Amino acid sequence: MTQKPLKERSRQIQCYMPCPCLKLESEEQYCINGDAVQDINYVDFGFIPCFESSDKASDASLCLNMVYADNDGFIRCGTSKKLIKVRYSLISIKDYLEAIKNVKDLFHGDLVTECVCPDCLYKTIVAIYLKQLRHKAHSR
Repeated sequence: MTQKPLKERSRQIQCYMPCPCLKLESEEQYCINGDAVQDINYVDFGFIPCFESSDKASDASLCLNMVYADNDGFIRCGTSKKLIKVRYSLISIKDYLEAIKNVKDLFHGDLVTECVCPDCLYKTIVAIYLKQLRHKAHSR
């Protein structure tokens, strides 16, 4: 009889900023994941913190403005561990990274290289998904 290895409890994961669902309005901060509006407490580290993954979610009202990709290929909230949804669509890591590149290319590197506006990222992701929907509709 062979023994199964113990499940790895944690592993270092790659984190990305920003979260496309973070909305900063004057003195208010919101999360619009899944197109539902939730008040949050936003903590700005000014850099991308890396952490060990675990199955435990943090307080859903806490926002670190970061996402990560898990084995499913979709991005998740760095604190709540919930899948990120924009316009009711799950966001793949491939589309997230494409959107980051598109926003940076649009401004020809004039932005600080580590900083992308969450609103710009959200709108770019929506545009990518609308383009994919139109492509599917035309290919039918």
